[in-house]
Amino acid sequence: MTAGVLTLVLLMGSATMAPADDLPLIPAPVTCERAEGTFTLDRATTVGIAHSATRVRERANVVLAILRHGTGLPLPVEVADEPADGAIHLALVPDRPDDWYRLQIDPRRALVRAGGVDGLGHGLQTLRQLLPPTVESPLPDVADDPGRGGLRPLPPDCAYARHDVAPRPAPRPAPIAAGAPSRWTLPCVTIDDRPRFGWRGVLLDSCRHFQDIAAIERLLDLMALHKLNVLHWHLTEDQAWRLEITAYPELTAIGAWRTDQDGVRYGGFYTQGQARHVVAYAARRGITVVPEIEMPGHSQAALAARPALGCRGEALAVQTCWGVWPDVYCAGNDATFRFLETVLDEVLAIFPSEFVHVGGDECPKDRWRACPACQARIAREGLADEDELQSWFIARMERWLAARGRRLVGWDEILEGGLPPGATVQSWRGTEGAIAAARQGHDTIVSPTSHCYLDADVGVTDLATAHAFDPVPDDLTAEEAAHVLGGEMNMWTEYAPQAVLDERLFPRLCALAEAFWSPPGGAYTDFWRRYRGHRIRLDRLGVRRAFEGRPVRLSAVRDGDGWVVAWRTPADLPGGDHAVLLSTGGAAERVGLAGTMRIATPGTISAQVLVDGEPYGAPWHLELVDHLAVGAAYECDPWPARDRYRPDDPGVVLDGILDDVDHTSGRWLAWEGPDATLTVDLGQPVAVREVQAITLHAGGKLIYSPERVAVSVSADGESWTPLGEARWRLPAGVFASVRRTSTVAGPPRPVRWVRIELEQRRDVPAWPWAPNSPPWLFLDQILVR
Repeated sequence: MTAGVLTLVLLMGSATMAPADDLPLIPAPVTCERAEGTFTLDRATTVGIAHSATRVRERANVVLAILRHGTGLPLPVEVADEPADGAIHLALVPDRPDDWYRLQIDPRRALVRAGGVDGLGHGLQTLRQLLPPTVESPLPDVADDPGRGGLRPLPPDCAYARHDVAPRPAPRPAPIAAGAPSRWTLPCVTIDDRPRFGWRGVLLDSCRHFQDIAAIERLLDLMALHKLNVLHWHLTEDQAWRLEITAYPELTAIGAWRTDQDGVRYGGFYTQGQARHVVAYAARRGITVVPEIEMPGHSQAALAARPALGCRGEALAVQTCWGVWPDVYCAGNDATFRFLETVLDEVLAIFPSEFVHVGGDECPKDRWRACPACQARIAREGLADEDELQSWFIARMERWLAARGRRLVGWDEILEGGLPPGATVQSWRGTEGAIAAARQGHDTIVSPTSHCYLDADVGVTDLATAHAFDPVPDDLTAEEAAHVLGGEMNMWTEYAPQAVLDERLFPRLCALAEAFWSPPGGAYTDFWRRYRGHRIRLDRLGVRRAFEGRPVRLSAVRDGDGWVVAWRTPADLPGGDHAVLLSTGGAAERVGLAGTMRIATPGTISAQVLVDGEPYGAPWHLELVDHLAVGAAYECDPWPARDRYRPDDPGVVLDGILDDVDHTSGRWLAWEGPDATLTVDLGQPVAVREVQAITLHAGGKLIYSPERVAVSVSADGESWTPLGEARWRLPAGVFASVRRTSTVAGPPRPVRWVRIELEQRRDVPAWPWAPNSPPWLFLDQILVR
């Protein structure tokens, strides 16, 4: 054996026979051929390594440690120049790409040939996936939200509008104990594989919500399993500065902390030692950590710590709410660049990555237009306007990084005003930025909101949509397409504290990992078949995965003394056998993909899509409620909006149907600005003891649940008696959709008319994207009992 060949002997576990295209491998390899037989491993198997390089041993040991723990086998390491029967033999092959590998398993042995340590790591992860899921053990649990010491619970009378998460898997059995008798088998296959793209990334936003080191390690482990190789670490924002900079300790002393609107101090930061640990932990798994230090916008946390770097020099607080904020670094102040260069000096010492991300997105120019120093800079440099000033800003930082052997990456806004010569563009507003960059001869990373933003609900970007993504836009020529470095999935955390990262990432991470690795054009049904086996592995690892999408929709209309329920599903479901499981009144019935059914009694109606006999996607639930005011007439003062958000039927608020909380569904009454009063005519005197108003809070959409709901009743429509009132406030900065039920109760009394007053909140923030917009009030249902 030559000096360039590595020999490694391993030992693996059992798998069932299956066609090659049904092996639960994600991402799909370039080629995979199945042969007869299996390769058996037992306690006599050893691990032989002929290569002495530390990096090779480290990469191999990442998977070996998992296998030792999961199989209970000792897997002793021995020096071995040649492969032996009953062994797995790994060899580094010269003159092949570093990320290429070939895995050959026959009844005698398993051979892995790799072009370098990256290919070796990929081959071992594929071998791991060929083992049964029982080889896996749960990854460490992590805290709910280390930034605030736990999740903020919602009040008991409201709930987040959407629940994406699949039920937690059943408890996993403990791994096989060391010393227990064990035999494991692998299927005989020949796999030839290498990635389509060199950049297969995950962005992790640690600013809007903070993650502890254990959670980041957990993410890196799951990335390695799926052959992802770039962690884009978003470390600075308006809402936080997360990285220790020794030259400016105030950046973390002040900038790492904010006071949320409920008064809780939120925050945290990473010491340089912790950041170096993350870099090393990632490197042992073949993952490069690319830091992002935002400039010139999204910088309010830094300006809170160092106000002199802003155009106005005024004291600012670390921003508590999401969005695009006007205060940015002053481009006319030379001190800004001395500060950023000092910061980046320390960043480069921590992160050895070739690329450094500088953001460059969503930079408002209002402060620059009013700033004498910025206007003087524009004149002195001969720039046309503020867009060219931003281009000059980015170009200056690009030259500084290039002089130190690094490459600048920025979001696609850096195209505006001219692109620096060595810049790489990350295209997020569609693929237009990638097309423009490639046609100008610049490298690009493609991560459009349409496919790659995993903060989006699975009803917006489902598993099939993620799998259909191709990082290469159709409009590019082959020469231009060579500038596409790859793709990236973006895990923004405005609505994702640490506890919900799993359900945002999975299973869509699996589909996008395949889009970044595998040849284009793979069928979704083929992916689905493999994912069905792979998700068992995720469950064993303790991944709290979400549903695949929202493939079924239930709706209902009032029909006399009952309701007519309808359901529908898309036509592009995977697999072969499709049905809907419809549950009514505790009974379940398998029905077609679309249809209607009359329901006479109130209760909960549920619909679940079945693909090949297994649940697929999230179920849809409707609640049908019978109450005293169903179908009653009512008057509004003022009448709700008649253009935007106009309801399909004004009677929807009294039809007893509690549906999803999509405020654009035509099932809501909406008022812009004023308070609202509804007067309901019950038709005849009845005893009323309770009234409920179900409303919506979604701060990011300028929708706020009423601060006060007051109910009064009348027997004659002229003399009114208060029944009671309910008061409630959710912080305006809670952007997630939250359904609120306000309950007003009192002694029962015979009345005919019920009046509900909805009082809008008065302290609505002037959001920068809509500073003069009045608040909206959305009403779903009035229930009278």
